[in-house]
Amino acid sequence: MNWDEILNLNAWTPLSEIGIVDVEPIIDGIFRVGRDAYLRTQQYNERLEMGDSQAPFVTMAYWAPSMEGLRRLVLSDPSIRIAEPIPVPPPELAMGMNGRYLELAKQAPLTGQKYSERAVYSNKGVFLKKLLRIGPLGYCFMDREERDEQAFAIEISLRK
Repeated sequence: MNWDEILNLNAWTPLSEIGIVDVEPIIDGIFRVGRDAYLRTQQYNERLEMGDSQAPFVTMAYWAPSMEGLRRLVLSDPSIRIAEPIPVPPPELAMGMNGRYLELAKQAPLTGQKYSERAVYSNKGVFLKKLLRIGPLGYCFMDREERDEQAFAIEISLRK
């Protein structure tokens, strides 16, 4: 599955309807659908009802170039370290940039899209990631203070 297809997916689409033969289960509810591309699914439907025969439903996508980055992101485990160097995100997700925090933060107000920045902590209060959200893309960074850091993963909110 390529990034254009992923970016055009609607949230709550049944996984069985996206037309991929080789979906690979990775972590509970997370499936690999391409190189560094993953989909999050839920067993309940959009109305939060269990038992729907079309389950599981796709609710989010991720770009993660390492299994450590994916695990840190979806398991919310701050003890998982990510090896350097981290590659540049694919062009469809990089907004014409290199995926580094400083460049994205400068560009965010100029995109015309909603943007926000926040720190995310584990349920034990340990720093997990710095999240810079620009439109549907959430760029994840491991260091709270570093300003020239490469995104280790990207969360992609799907269209509804």
